[in-house]
Amino acid sequence: GAPEGGFNSDLGIDFRSDTLYEGAKMNCIVHFQNLLKTNYPSASFFAVLQNEKGESDTLIKGQLPELFSDSSAKIQVGKPSLGLDGTYKLYIHVNHNDFEEIDHSNNVYFKKFIVVKDKREPLLDVVIDKQYIQNNDYISPQSTILLKGKDDNLNLPINRPDLFHLTIKFPGQDSFTKIAENVQFLPSNGNNPAEFLYHHGNLPNGNYVLRAQLMDQAGNKSGS
Repeated sequence: GAPEGGFNSDLGIDFRSDTLYEGAKMNCIVHFQNLLKTNYPSASFFAVLQNEKGESDTLIKGQLPELFSDSSAKIQVGKPSLGLDGTYKLYIHVNHNDFEEIDHSNNVYFKKFIVVKDKREPLLDVVIDKQYIQNNDYISPQSTILLKGKDDNLNLPINRPDLFHLTIKFPGQDSFTKIAENVQFLPSNGNNPAEFLYHHGNLPNGNYVLRAQLMDQAGNKSGS
């Protein structure tokens, strides 16, 4: 007769949460079991993520081994949630077209979950020589400019220097210069703030205009 297999929740289903905050990884582990005494042939499987608009993204394709009587195989599916927002449906399908079975309805695992978009601005601090300065304050030619950045979303730490944007209008210039040289960077691990340190060494006399901005991994910006 025809083989028969299906997802078995009694063997355990591991799904992190029905609600994920952007940056957390969607991780799902399920078990597909041979439900008969005869062997279940090797079968293909795939996992699809569908958004609220019905648009689908294939996350994984694979091949299950032949399953002996009452044996099972584990399927694990993961997806970073950065860039996701709203309600999603995860489908895992085994033996879509490989061969006939007694019942195909238990060959599909379905899970609905929500991703909450990160919309909060990161925190940005700007100090020069360990001091907060006001407009038209004097600074030393050897001044060090320190930008500190932190995101309260621990899933998305400030861990890249390109998330900082420091520009300076030097004396006699009409446009701003992006600062990318003479820079030291210390990434955040979620607890300590990231540090973006600029030291020119010998700034000429004159009036300067400084602009600093921080963008987190979700695209939220703070600063000017």
